[in-house]
Amino acid sequence: MKFPQRQSARSDRGAALIITLAVLVLMTIMVVSLSDSVRIERGSARSHLEKTRAEALAQVGIERVVARLRQTTAKSQRNWISLPGRLVAAPASGSSTVLQDASIDLFSGTPTLTPNTPSYFLPAELNISTFGQTLTNGVAPHLITDLPDPKATEPDPKPALHMLLKWCYVRRDGAIDLNNEPDLKNTDNPIVGRYAFWTDDESCKVNYNLAWTRGSGNPNPASHPTKVNLPTLLGGDNATAETLAAAIHLYQASPSPKVQSAPATASAYKSLNRFFFNTPEDARQVERVNSGIYDALNLAKFNVTHYNHDPDTTFFNEPRIVLTCRKDKAAGRPFLDIGVTDNIDLWDPITTINPTKLADVIDKLNSYLKRTDWPMAPNSSLQDKYYAGKTARLTQLSLNIINYVRSKESAGEAVTKVVIPVRGEHVPGGRFEMMEIAATPTSYIGVTRTPKITEMGIWVSGTPSGTNTYPAKVKLEIYLPLNFGLDQIDLKLLSLYLAVNGSADETTIRDTEVVIAGHAAKDTILRAGEYATITRDTLSTGKPWVVKFTGARPTGESLISLRFAIHRVRRLDVTPVGPAADCTLNGPSTPEKDISSIEIDDPRVNSHRDDWKKVAKNTFGSKNSISTLGTEPKASVVPQQDVDQNGLITDISLVMPAPAGTSKPGSVCDNPSGVLSSAGELGYIHTGMESSAGAGIPWRTLRLQPNNYPGKDSGGIFVPTGVVYPPDWAFMDLFTVPADVPNQTTAKAVFSPHDTATGGRVNMNAKPEPFDIDRVLPLAAVFQGARTDATNLNSKLSFAEARTIAEAVYNHKPLATAAPGNSNGKQYGYRNGYDSPGEVVEIKGVADRGEASEQLLRDISNLITSRGNVFSIYTVVQALKQTPNQRIVVTGEQRQQAMVERYVDNRGTPDTSDDKLYFRTVFVRNLLP
Repeated sequence: MKFPQRQSARSDRGAALIITLAVLVLMTIMVVSLSDSVRIERGSARSHLEKTRAEALAQVGIERVVARLRQTTAKSQRNWISLPGRLVAAPASGSSTVLQDASIDLFSGTPTLTPNTPSYFLPAELNISTFGQTLTNGVAPHLITDLPDPKATEPDPKPALHMLLKWCYVRRDGAIDLNNEPDLKNTDNPIVGRYAFWTDDESCKVNYNLAWTRGSGNPNPASHPTKVNLPTLLGGDNATAETLAAAIHLYQASPSPKVQSAPATASAYKSLNRFFFNTPEDARQVERVNSGIYDALNLAKFNVTHYNHDPDTTFFNEPRIVLTCRKDKAAGRPFLDIGVTDNIDLWDPITTINPTKLADVIDKLNSYLKRTDWPMAPNSSLQDKYYAGKTARLTQLSLNIINYVRSKESAGEAVTKVVIPVRGEHVPGGRFEMMEIAATPTSYIGVTRTPKITEMGIWVSGTPSGTNTYPAKVKLEIYLPLNFGLDQIDLKLLSLYLAVNGSADETTIRDTEVVIAGHAAKDTILRAGEYATITRDTLSTGKPWVVKFTGARPTGESLISLRFAIHRVRRLDVTPVGPAADCTLNGPSTPEKDISSIEIDDPRVNSHRDDWKKVAKNTFGSKNSISTLGTEPKASVVPQQDVDQNGLITDISLVMPAPAGTSKPGSVCDNPSGVLSSAGELGYIHTGMESSAGAGIPWRTLRLQPNNYPGKDSGGIFVPTGVVYPPDWAFMDLFTVPADVPNQTTAKAVFSPHDTATGGRVNMNAKPEPFDIDRVLPLAAVFQGARTDATNLNSKLSFAEARTIAEAVYNHKPLATAAPGNSNGKQYGYRNGYDSPGEVVEIKGVADRGEASEQLLRDISNLITSRGNVFSIYTVVQALKQTPNQRIVVTGEQRQQAMVERYVDNRGTPDTSDDKLYFRTVFVRNLLP
């Protein structure tokens, strides 16, 4: 069958029309899709551009802070301290002694608001709320801190603190407009963005990689970085807080997460395999093995960090001298380098100490004692204070420091555990020359862990044994102070040197010569706190001791010269060091038990003939009758002697450390680590000794208490009247102690990140600028559990007591009313901060109850600082569009935290031209609500 042609053509045209329509529809869809895609891409590109602009502006804020840090802290002649939000420094062109309040803000500024301020000009809010779950205290979580606003009038829970910052506006050509309400009429150079920034000082926080507890579970020394009390931040004074702190500190992430048992000893702690957290929030992962950590750290987030350290430099910006004689404990820093060989026990100076190196160290210490550019007391020196006009006498103070450190680090002679004192001579204009025997008027002897001679006398018979020759009995008293590092010593192990009117003899002490009150006859074991009387009537040859006169024995009182020494390997104590002392020889009718004697007041001040005072009736075997302990000090003695909380002379600083490695819990001479725990131990250094140069001043050590100089308050700062000298606590700033770190390489990087830095210390300059914030708890963590009384080491600060002292430190409130014999506290240096950790002694509650209260300083002085090296820079950035109707619209926003570390490598010459100051970013994160 045949179809008509006309019908076929009509069908083809219909199909073509359908196909054409289909193609047009597809093309239309493609065009619309392409248009939408272009529109989306344009929006995405614009959004990306605004985000990039915001990120670039965020970097500007960070770089501005780093530039200010570099400019202010690069020159070693420029003294500076750090606070959250601010540096305080001496003028750039001035020396380190000019402590004016030259503040360098590390934030973008304080905003100024008016009632008519448009909403788009409102300041940046750093502490915005987040979308996290409500905290256990009922407060919604916030980005920086959940602390309530102290100025809020609402009932609890109060709203979180506002942290408002001034915007820095950026115009299209890059110009910065710092007006609170910039001109929006300028269309040729419109506003394109704004940023605000604030810098926190991480040293004002507690480093939870290092902090642990002051409880009994921590075996480390009292001033070890782990003794910053982390439970203070996690709930205060309760068992739960201790458990949480232990979980954080003892956390082990692998091979399976767990909390380890606390190590039993300090040596066991060094080998502890634990996890170190790498971000400010890492420790929250411990929640999976110990519930409660997450909430506790959330509440404490403004007070904790994972990484911080301070420069460990003096206010002269020089590396501190490490109080050690061992190179392996100095970590490449200056130290008391005196050994013939590195890292050996220096108990015997003649065989183990290099005389040239010793003279170099003494010259170095003396140079500090001569300095007259102390920031808190310019134009005067410690030499003026203690040895005015006697340059060479500075050696005595330096020698006492060296001998104390030697005693701390030495196990002592193998049997007796004594440490032989350094002796020698140092004439004005010359150097110190170490000698085994030195007996001239320019001779010196240090103080070490040894018994001391405290009384001397002689009885001479009235019946001659030959021509003008009379039998004699020579007497002396040997005292072993209670806290002088030795529990006991067997006197038979010592020899005795006696010189009477120039006639000398020496031999070992015999048991028949020794009498110790309360002991059996011939018992020669002298225990700490006891006195032994040695009576010698026989020479080393076995012949009787006799005194020969030019004629007959005087029938009345006369003078006879005495010079004694006790010996173990070498001389342990020589009395006097130089010319002999005169003793009264009684008439022949005076019984032996009633003879006169010569005594000393302070066992350490016995090395000059004028230190020995005549007493009509001897006190052999008991406390000396001339002792001034418990009496009021003489007002003429300046600087003053050591006194207790009642203003009476005390012997509480008559202390020498026990042999290195000896654990003596409950004793001030406890020494399990053989390392100085803090510069606060300098409070044991005697400042009244003169050796052979003249009579010394008894019972006076470095005073680490509120300074007692006359002066007045002027605008919140102490202004001295009359002569003023550097306070003794300033001397502490020259020194540091070895960083006692675990053996693990990773641990050392946290405890001591750089050769000139120490981790974990808390900055006393903790008040954030410009905000009204309470950040007291980190300082309270330093104090809680610390010992407060050297006479009762069980007396420790509770949480409430620690917080009270921390608030006084935080608010820089010196002691207002002093105990009897003590002084009010004073504010030195900068008005806006502490320029030295030692200045903490001027604050109420720290060291204001006499000599015994210096114990608190020994516990905390290695845990505080006045400047930090690690800073968190918070930036808030907005990309903006300036509209034709003179408003601004936010087109992009960025919030960041960048943790920046400052450190010095290869510190150079004093003019600082070769100093290598570096900054590096150790942590960055975007802050999201």
